[in-house]
Amino acid sequence: MPDIFSLIILGVLGLVIGFVGGLVGLVLGSVRMPAMITVLKMEPKVAVGTNLSAATIMGVSALIGHLINNEVDFLILAVMGSTAMMGGYIGAKYTGRFSPEKLKLLLGFILIIIAIFMFTNILSSYRSGSSF
Repeated sequence: MPDIFSLIILGVLGLVIGFVGGLVGLVLGSVRMPAMITVLKMEPKVAVGTNLSAATIMGVSALIGHLINNEVDFLILAVMGSTAMMGGYIGAKYTGRFSPEKLKLLLGFILIIIAIFMFTNILSSYRSGSSF
């Protein structure tokens, strides 16, 4: 059980991450999970499960808003959702087979790859004359 200071830090992190996520339209697990591991010193496998649970709650609340505004492509949801569910289940089964250090390394590697793709995409848009 975290102490009161850790709970306050967790609340502030949740508020900031939730605000930024709402601002840019992401549930920001890629920010929340490293924060739980680094700042709160959580075991990576516990951070993964906690992060996914928080993302589910945030995602369901955002989904309701998008459903109300008719902003959901149900074909893409069915195809990607069903395959992502299978992949997520398999991935969750394997989490316990990795050491905390290997999970941190894998998380860092994935975040670096995502960052490279995002920066490349932004730079190509900028060079083609699109504004930020």
